[in-house]
Amino acid sequence: MIRLSAAARRVAFVPSSQGSADAEPLLREALAIRTKSLPRGHWRIAVCQTLLGECLTALGMFEEAEELMLSSHDALVHSKGKNDRQTKAARKRIIALYSKWRRPKKADAWREGSRAP
Repeated sequence: MIRLSAAARRVAFVPSSQGSADAEPLLREALAIRTKSLPRGHWRIAVCQTLLGECLTALGMFEEAEELMLSSHDALVHSKGKNDRQTKAARKRIIALYSKWRRPKKADAWREGSRAP
């Protein structure tokens, strides 16, 4: 089983832009490994994508974060269901993305359980 390294997880959750800057290459490497090693659409790839998206959000890289987070959410809904804890965590990260990006209508749509256009 391929696990996100403990170091990458620790750095990813440091609440600073420096922690996110340190985490970004580790998360990109973890995503590359998972993408090569697991079948397309696997939930572990999606979890890695959403963590990288969270990191990119902290760095202000909103467009890239959005693309990763939306596709990861779709994969999680498909593989784990909309009420799974990983899917719910991904949804919260999307709301945080849109809040930080100052897209309140999109954030509100996700809070209400619908996807924004």
